[in-house]
Amino acid sequence: MKCVIPLARNLILSACLLSSTTWAQTEYNLAPVIWYEKNGQPVSQEQLERITAECQLNQAADEIANATSETFEAAYNSFLQAAECFKQYNFISRPLAQQITVE
Repeated sequence: MKCVIPLARNLILSACLLSSTTWAQTEYNLAPVIWYEKNGQPVSQEQLERITAECQLNQAADEIANATSETFEAAYNSFLQAAECFKQYNFISRPLAQQITVE
């Protein structure tokens, strides 16, 4: 039996990458985020791609999304390891503000 995850892959990654505190505060708000270094500088797309590959985040998200009842536990553990790898960078996430146009 297939384990159905109703979230898109990028939402799964967003949930994975949010810090524990942020996740607790926004458990059901999985809006896109911008990642910042502790010094306030935005993390570059290239840096995020390198870290994503290093931590095998896409692979972990795919394993979770495609998990069966027999493989879910291993996929979940892989997912947690990928999240821990990303968390070591201590990035800060902030919601991507939607632009409001006033006419």
